[in-house]
Amino acid sequence: LIDFGEVGSVDPAERAALLRMMTAVLGRDGEALAGALLSVSRTTRTVDRTEFGAQLATLLEPVADASLNDMRLGETLGRLLHLLRINGIVLPPDLAILIKTMIECEGTTNELDPTMSMLDLVRDLGSFA
Repeated sequence: LIDFGEVGSVDPAERAALLRMMTAVLGRDGEALAGALLSVSRTTRTVDRTEFGAQLATLLEPVADASLNDMRLGETLGRLLHLLRINGIVLPPDLAILIKTMIECEGTTNELDPTMSMLDLVRDLGSFA
């Protein structure tokens, strides 16, 4: 179930890339994040992978010293989507919807239980890969 009514599935390659993305975010690794994103995305123009990796590393800097409970996954993913847009990188539709849904779910869970960390849940999902 995705986005309160839309139903879809993420194929195995996209699922593996998504887990690599989350691992890169948790590890604050811009280069790994760039590789995972570009492995499943299409581009509308030439992307300088080194520059893109540097932009992602900058995106991850504010979370470098944050604890998992203080870091907000939705905020980071929102900034990530902005970087993708300005670099002409297009995610597969199901993966984009899944990321959007994760952002919305974090907002909802934060209202219900501000102590809950979506990153803890994502980290736990990584153990199932």
